Amino acid sequence: MERIKVLERFSTSIISDAVEKVVGFKTTMESSIKPMFPCKIVGYAATCLNSKTKLPAPPDKLMSLIDSLDETHVLVQVFEDTETNISGWGGLLTLASSTNKIRGTILNCCTRDLDDIMNLKYPVFSKGTTPYSGAGKYSIKSVQTDVNCGGVSVSPMDIIFADQDGVVVIPKDHIDDVILEAKNILEAEEKMVRLINESGSISKAFKMIQQI
Repeated sequence: MERIKVLERFSTSIISDAVEKVVGFKTTMESSIKPMFPCKIVGYAATCLNSKTKLPAPPDKLMSLIDSLDETHVLVQVFEDTETNISGWGGLLTLASSTNKIRGTILNCCTRDLDDIMNLKYPVFSKGTTPYSGAGKYSIKSVQTDVNCGGVSVSPMDIIFADQDGVVVIPKDHIDDVILEAKNILEAEEKMVRLINESGSISKAFKMIQQI
């Protein structure tokens, strides 16, 4: 929980820059995955992978996973070969997740029951909304395994960092290094803001930064 509290002071922009500098590649999900209302979530990834099926079954593994999670977790719900215009989340899952104080859900498809989501103030990041359900069309392939969501690999216990600008993944083996780099970036940006305000010029401020 301590790492989560430290990370909450940053933005996705700073975290995206910090991760890229530390690991050397992009871990920002595709821009089509957006919050359903203005919100910010930081937490450890718990993953659920779904695949198309002709033999529908109750999502027992997903329900058990939700029941096992707590206020440190973000659920990453991934559908293989998904149509964008299909819902992989809804009101009942939102209620269960909110009751367990899960920090939010990330989807690579749409959600539905937006009124329920907003009434409960439960953060959901998805590709939009549709009433068309994925129930009976997908079955759960695995939980707590590596997945690809929005073009980014996500492993259980990676950090999910999401706000109105998008979703960034912090690989679990680099969390502390990313925090340190994010602090450096924030300090430099705050100094730049101060110099712009003092000089009234971004070019002058940039030259002053280079001289420090």
